Amino acid sequence: MTVHPRKGFETVVSVIDAINPFLVVLSIVGLFFEFTTLKRYVIPVNQVIDLLFVADFVTRLICFPSGKYFVKGYGWIDFLASLPGLTLLLSYTPVFGAFKFVRIGRFFKIIRILRFLRVFQFLKNMRSDSLWIQDRIMKIGISIVLVFVGGIFVTDTITLNALSDLKGAEYHQLYKQGVAPQEMVASHPQVLYYTSEGKIYDRQDRLVEPKVYETAVNDQVDLSLEFVFHPESLTTAEGYRIPMESILVASPEVSESHDNVMLTLISTLVVLLLILMFYVGFLFAKDMKTVQLINDSIDAEDYLLLNEQVKAQQDSHGQLVLGAEDDELAGLLKMVGKLTLERAQIDYPGGLPAPSEGPTGELEARLDRIERLAQGKDDRILNQKQLRAIIRETTLETLAALKKKG
Repeated sequence: MTVHPRKGFETVVSVIDAINPFLVVLSIVGLFFEFTTLKRYVIPVNQVIDLLFVADFVTRLICFPSGKYFVKGYGWIDFLASLPGLTLLLSYTPVFGAFKFVRIGRFFKIIRILRFLRVFQFLKNMRSDSLWIQDRIMKIGISIVLVFVGGIFVTDTITLNALSDLKGAEYHQLYKQGVAPQEMVASHPQVLYYTSEGKIYDRQDRLVEPKVYETAVNDQVDLSLEFVFHPESLTTAEGYRIPMESILVASPEVSESHDNVMLTLISTLVVLLLILMFYVGFLFAKDMKTVQLINDSIDAEDYLLLNEQVKAQQDSHGQLVLGAEDDELAGLLKMVGKLTLERAQIDYPGGLPAPSEGPTGELEARLDRIERLAQGKDDRILNQKQLRAIIRETTLETLAALKKKG
């Protein structure tokens, strides 16, 4: 369903619609680069884009009737697409700053691929004016993306846990052998911080503020893994939970393996959506040609092209009979064909007139039909009839001149 903006907001919507395709492309490209060695430079740019998506959603919420926009206009997709920006804003608040919102919000960037389906109107070459096709493509795309978002989130968690367990086995073994966290710093240069008795220390045994430690734990660029050796923890006044004994280890190799897995999953999703957009969309559009022909013929009250398609469905006796092998569209065409052929018998009692030879034959047949439809008794119809007769006479004179030249 097409949702129209409130009166007075049409210009605003047209502006953000013009900007939105570029924003979506930048977001998707940026999402790929977040899992490469360029992430350090890309993430700040992506955060700005995240905030622009928040502004886009809020603007649309104001410009459209909120209920219709959110439900029928797929506004909830825009809301999910804005979640990375919202989680980024929440991460700077004192209440939610201690939570790993930013990392969780990153997965909702994948939702923006759905906006790619909508804003680019990719079905223009496949009857994009068909709301039926657009709606079906959108619903299939939503199903694929939401399943993938859930799957990628689970895969991300499982992958990180597996890589973390593999990496942490060495440190846990050392701890069981009686090596204290501060002693691991000297022999393992990848250890960034360690905690002892609920206090945080860096490699030089200097006390570190919990905020600094938490920032390192949540760093999206340089992935670090926290290995906790003691089950107890302390909670600071700011709400940070500090393990009694633990270490924080820089893990570039774990980060690289994790990024490769994520890139594979996101690339697979994009390929599936491209297939959906172009191949499945083409199949839908191909099937819809029959329905579109019927709609256009009824709307224009011109059944010549439709009747040509119907004739191809007739059996050897010239009858339109539904067969067991006919699909729904063939059955629809035959059913409508019976009605249009009956209408043709009314307009042309002797049957459909055979069009004249040459490229102008179809035009002559249409003009003949227009003249028949203009028949009537009241003055309005008579005036229309006279006008149509003049048009017919002039057109035929033009056709005769064209034939003479040709």
